[in-house]
Amino acid sequence: MKFVIATILLAATVAAIPTLKERLATIEDRYIVVFEDTVDVDALVSNLEVDVASVAGEFEITRTFYTALKGIAVKLDERALKLLRVARGVKYIESDAIARVDAATESWGLDRVDQRDLPLDQSFEMQGDGAGVTVYVLDTGIRETHEDFDGGRARRDPMDFVDDGWNGADCHGHGTHCAGTAAGGIHGIARGANIVSIRLFDCGGFGSASDIVSAIDYTTATAQRPAVMSMSFGVVRRNAIDDAIEAASNSQIIPVAAAGNSDNDACTFSPAGSPKSFTVAASDINDNRAYFSSFGSCVQLFAPGVDITSASPASDVATATWSGTSMACPHVAGVAAVHLGNGVAPEDIRDRLVNDASVNKIYDSEDGTPNKLLYLGPTN
Repeated sequence: MKFVIATILLAATVAAIPTLKERLATIEDRYIVVFEDTVDVDALVSNLEVDVASVAGEFEITRTFYTALKGIAVKLDERALKLLRVARGVKYIESDAIARVDAATESWGLDRVDQRDLPLDQSFEMQGDGAGVTVYVLDTGIRETHEDFDGGRARRDPMDFVDDGWNGADCHGHGTHCAGTAAGGIHGIARGANIVSIRLFDCGGFGSASDIVSAIDYTTATAQRPAVMSMSFGVVRRNAIDDAIEAASNSQIIPVAAAGNSDNDACTFSPAGSPKSFTVAASDINDNRAYFSSFGSCVQLFAPGVDITSASPASDVATATWSGTSMACPHVAGVAAVHLGNGVAPEDIRDRLVNDASVNKIYDSEDGTPNKLLYLGPTN
């Protein structure tokens, strides 16, 4: 089925791109404590509480992880931290860190991914709709009543990791935009897929590494398979996030990540640098690497990420035009959902995306970055 693409742009809003300094900031006195795989989480926590109390240390748990990994997010003073570093059953400890979303008619991006070469032909030819697949959008929430999410395909998960009274609603815009690109009925690729929004970033687009681990842990435990996990955010590299993504991948969830907007090595950030993430860099309408897009060996391919139009939470019919690797990531999440809906096995999705990609189309792809562009079209 072909859809004609409108070329008139009524409004443009470019989201601010976070600075490298913002993405490297750790949270004072807050840590992610990862336990050995064989421990009983609740029993070990009880023992640690007793041990910390014996040295009059501070031990305030904010999150507990059971599925993707075992552990806790916790506020510790120096005495408690020193004790936990040598405690039996503790695998490793790392500082919590500030995380931020990688911001940024049908979009030109849909037009680009269904053809090998420029110029664009002003149409998007669907190769399937992802019916029966669920796309989990870990982000700022969603306006599930938007016309892009026709037929009740989108819902807010009741688990809101921000806990600021918004109850999963999108007060920022990033999550609704990304969900629309992945699976919206107007602006999206997988137009029959279900969408579940899990909110872990606040109205300013900020969260924490521990909330990211919590959201991945929760998704791994509750996801309805086949499933894709769209992660358009970034934080300084954290082993706990990598471990959580590995567990999600091993449970047959497809983890797709934005490369980042710092024009830097994507391997230095999470989730982009996780070996199990399918990491996506951004290209523009002329097949240039976006000036802000991160790059490197952790990137699998490029996808459209400049001036992408999608749904906005401003109203049930509103749209916005943003730029960022955040916009590239849900293009790939949508294509992965289409392939899953067409019967491709989860363990074969990564190879399918890479092998189908259009080769040597990107200018200035940077040395060490695969010069491959997302493709969803006839393969013969």
